[in-house]
Amino acid sequence: MKAARIIEHQKPLSIGEVPDPTPGPKDVIVRVEACGICRSDWHAWMGDWDWIGLSPQLPIVPGHEFGGVVEVVGAEVKNFRPGDRVTAPFHEGC
Repeated sequence: MKAARIIEHQKPLSIGEVPDPTPGPKDVIVRVEACGICRSDWHAWMGDWDWIGLSPQLPIVPGHEFGGVVEVVGAEVKNFRPGDRVTAPFHEGC
């Protein structure tokens, strides 16, 4: 699949192919149709997560606020089916 990645802090994102995800038993795979970029993504791009005690390893795929369609569900998933339209919840920190 194609993804935008932070491969170097404060530099343009790299657009390219990454491995397709495989769901665990309690996971779903979502085909992302829209994605927001928020302040936490900006902090990741800037490389200044030290203030909260984090130092994520690069590369990072930003964008944890998204909506799309469920493509695949894990064996133990009961509340979602392929074709369901979903969104990932934002949180107040964003």
